Amino acid sequence: MSRLCHLGLKTKDNCRKSSVLTCVTLFAQDNNASNQYQARAQTPEMLSYWSRRVVFLYLLRPWRLPRLIIDSLSRPAYIWDHKRITAAQFTLLLAWFGLNVAFLTVRWEFPREKRAALAAAINLTPVILGGRTCLVADAIGISLQSYYLLHHWLARLSFVEMGLHAIIHTKQQKTWTASSAMGLTAMILCVIITASSTRFTRNRSIAFAWSHRALATAMLCALLAHLWLMRFRDGLVAKLLISGVVFIWPLSLLRRWRRRREARATIHKLWVGGFNNENSQYTRAALLKIPLARDILVYPGAYFYVMFDRQPFWRRYHGPPMMVYDWKTPPEPLAWNESKLSTSELTFLVEDRPSVSSTLSQLEASVTLDGPYGQNPNLESFDSVILIAQGIGIAGIMPLAFAIAERRNYDRIKKEEMRSEDSTPELNARLHLDRTRRLTLIWTMEDNNQLEWAVEQIDRLFDLDPKSGLLHAWIYEPDKPDDSKIQDPRTPLKAAQAFKDHCRLVHVPKARRNAALEQQTDSLLMTSPGDVAIAVCGTADFRQTVRDITWVYPRQARFFELEHQPHSTSANRENSSPTRPHSEGLRSFASSLEDEVRLSRLPRKEVRQQRVQVQHVHIHQETSLAGSIRMS
Repeated sequence: MSRLCHLGLKTKDNCRKSSVLTCVTLFAQDNNASNQYQARAQTPEMLSYWSRRVVFLYLLRPWRLPRLIIDSLSRPAYIWDHKRITAAQFTLLLAWFGLNVAFLTVRWEFPREKRAALAAAINLTPVILGGRTCLVADAIGISLQSYYLLHHWLARLSFVEMGLHAIIHTKQQKTWTASSAMGLTAMILCVIITASSTRFTRNRSIAFAWSHRALATAMLCALLAHLWLMRFRDGLVAKLLISGVVFIWPLSLLRRWRRRREARATIHKLWVGGFNNENSQYTRAALLKIPLARDILVYPGAYFYVMFDRQPFWRRYHGPPMMVYDWKTPPEPLAWNESKLSTSELTFLVEDRPSVSSTLSQLEASVTLDGPYGQNPNLESFDSVILIAQGIGIAGIMPLAFAIAERRNYDRIKKEEMRSEDSTPELNARLHLDRTRRLTLIWTMEDNNQLEWAVEQIDRLFDLDPKSGLLHAWIYEPDKPDDSKIQDPRTPLKAAQAFKDHCRLVHVPKARRNAALEQQTDSLLMTSPGDVAIAVCGTADFRQTVRDITWVYPRQARFFELEHQPHSTSANRENSSPTRPHSEGLRSFASSLEDEVRLSRLPRKEVRQQRVQVQHVHIHQETSLAGSIRMS
């Protein structure tokens, strides 16, 4: 039997007041048929067929080639240590490696020994600038993942060039000096650092962090001694580079120390059914509410390093990064200034795990905050925004939704005041005038009890949009609701009752989650107005699944991944779901583009009839994104 998944969607024409109801009926075959199709799609004949088909379709629409090139460069080309390296990053690294090889191999008057030393100093410069975080990279807008990539590979490249410099110097110099001894010491320490920076050792985060810092500090001291024990004019450029960066390093540490804030956090464990109830269940998460002595500027996508004072010294100053989950909104909603908000209280959603379980068992805790870090994606500059979260990823997605909704609510209030009779020139303050017309939130929970994590926030989010013109939310429940229970022990989601056409809880089994997510995302991309942005927060496999969905759809959409992805303990216990074969994505991409080419040649009336071929019709109110997902 085939599984039926039907989705009712409604879109509003940009140029007309009338709306068009689009109901898309999508079928997902059972596992046996799906496996047979995938095996057939992976044959060389099918791959060659779909490749020729895509090339032919791009010849019909050559203006899509720039988008193909940009998306190709942004797709992961290599997976290293569960970190994805895009094709653009891979190309830049290869080009930089080739430039270093050319610099060392081309014959010219500058000795190769000194060239190797200079190249090693240049490559070592960005490595020394930061470690766990880099204030310089954060200030100039380089993501933390990109900096980690540079830190990893440039350190290894400088190690090779330092070794080449040492080999050439050893062959040419007959006697050993103090400078040579310090250079050899720095070389040995560099070998130890490189050998100890493996995936196994990095998983022991705290032990690796302290040992890595100690070895790096010793290596830098030996390197400085090696440089300055030489004659003044020898290696002058390398001396200035390394000395300048080493001087910047303590300044950045001093700045981090000065921006730290000490506060008293209140811990609220999240229970289903209440804390004192016999049948209550712990959701393995807690809210950390931290009032601040003075206001701080935060923004969507910001995260802090939270250090708990009662922990041991070696663990305290290696606090885990946490996304800002919620904030205290000031009475005057004009607190948003240049996409930043001034607030006096921060809230963090923390999933219980062994490193913080002892702290979460308390009612209060003294904490030290270091931040904010991260980049603001500025999603308010897009017409349609799709936010997709998995499990604890809602901690990173919810601030993005609140930022857009609060700015939109401020504009709505000010416009109503301007229409009133007692309007004054002071009310004509600068409006935000964001472009966003539709905001869709999709949350795939890993357990039904996870609804308790965000039920209050979702209700407040929909209160900011009373006329239901902006927000739409879909919450996937992996477990089928127990009909034998008279009452659901979870806190009721008021938004699902007050805004039935805009906020829905739907049952989607884990085995069919990716299929339902693909079908709904494709439908949203088809019906969303204007420029589309997709932001996702979840595990690496989940983010790649969403990226694949946007890749196969011919419509252009900007894809965002938050700089810090909250760690999910429950997701790691699950087996990773199988990804779609490349041939299936290629086939879907070619079919969508072929349909668009075919529809573009038809008259407007026939195009509308072709697009609205439905088998199930649902009637909803205007400007609603309503429907249901049912799997049997």
